[in-house]
Formats: sequence, C-alpha cells, structure tokens
Amino acid sequence: MGAAQSSRTGNLLLDAFPPDVREAMLVGSRVLEFAAGHAFVGVGDDVKETYFPTSGTLSILAEPDDESIVEAGTVGREGAADVFASLGALRSVHRMIGQVPGQVIVVEAKLLRTHALEPGLPQTLLFSYIQALFAQAAISVACMGKHPVNERAARWLLQTHDRADGDTFELKQEFLAFMLGTTRPTVSLAAETLKTAGLIDYTRGLVTIVDREGLESVACSCYEQIRRQYSTLVEL
Repeated sequence: MGAAQSSRTGNLLLDAFPPDVREAMLVGSRVLEFAAGHAFVGVGDDVKETYFPTSGTLSILAEPDDESIVEAGTVGREGAADVFASLGALRSVHRMIGQVPGQVIVVEAKLLRTHALEPGLPQTLLFSYIQALFAQAAISVACMGKHPVNERAARWLLQTHDRADGDTFELKQEFLAFMLGTTRPTVSLAAETLKTAGLIDYTRGLVTIVDREGLESVACSCYEQIRRQYSTLVEL
C-alpha cells in the first residue's frame, strides 16, 4: 500500500480515521495473510508493528504459569493488535497468534504512536479502543469464573462469527480450549451440546453457525456487554 491509498481498508478502526491520517499511516505498510497458529509476537519481544485485521481473528494469550495458556482477548476487523505501542509500550507482555485465518494490514508502530501523541480524533479513537480492549479482558475474566462453559462457548462463537466472512470458519479445538480456559475434553462436550441443539455444526476444525438467534439465546450476557464496548466506537 502506498501514500495514495485513500479508500476504505476493511478494518473498522483504521477506516474511522480521517483519510489524510489513514494515508499517512499506510505509508510503508504491507498486507499479511496468516494461518491459524501463526506467531505474531511472543513474551518479551520488541513491538515494532501494529496489526489491523481485515478478516480473521488474532488471539492474545496469557501464560500464568509454565503449564497454562489462557486467552486474554481477541482482535478482529473492529480493532488493532499491539495497539499498546501507541502508548509507548514497545515490549510485549503476551503471546499473540492467529486464531481464525485471515489478513492483516501491518503498520509501523512508531507511526501509530505519532498520531496517538497528537490531540484530535485519531488520539480519541486509539484511546477509546484501548479502553474497549481492557473492558473485553475484564469481562472475559469475570465470565470465566461465573458462567457455565456452554454459555461461554456460545459467546466466543458469536464473537468469532461477527468477525468472519461467512457462517463457516476454521476454529481448532486447541484454540477453543484457550478461549474457554479449559481442557479439550470439556471443549468437545460443550461443542457437542451446541451441535446436538442444532445451533452449530462442528467437524474437523470447521464451525458452521446454523442458528444464530438460538446461539444468542444460549450465550451469557457478556457477549452483549463486550459488543457494546466496540459498537460505541465503530459501526459493527
């Protein structure tokens, strides 16, 4: 992408920026297609780039000990990953991998920080998105300790469906376990329960949302709480 780029990119946060700012941020950017499991950054890595998904989902993973991996948050086309670089946080404290295959626009972190330091709409958008991302993480932690696994599974599937290009998307059982903070056998039982209810189809790592309204009725209230955090920022 070059400086002449002024059309919408497909990333809702990036497209909310004024055209001239968006053009400046896209100077030197590149498009990266990623697969499930693609490693974007690890704990302790220098943060030199920010990722704006146009499709697919990125997963932010926390490792509370040597044996546990828990998903702290997800990023889709509504936002940006490693956006904390805009605040000067240039050393990663988490792992980040591709969850659902897709495409990201890779922007230099120093360009993002330049616009975050200047008062105006770009700064407001970036800070508001960071607030929404924190809210997502906080709600997810509370959800994990309060709601049954089936409700949490429905919530995560709805969030992923919101970011997917269709009703069918790739989602490995390993990542579902990270998302729910539980074991693969428990994930299998939850997926089978939702499948038996006619809400989803799940086979060989592919999920198909069969009954969206039914899945919404099963999901915990955290789904709408998280969605509202982003809908006040960008049009979902």
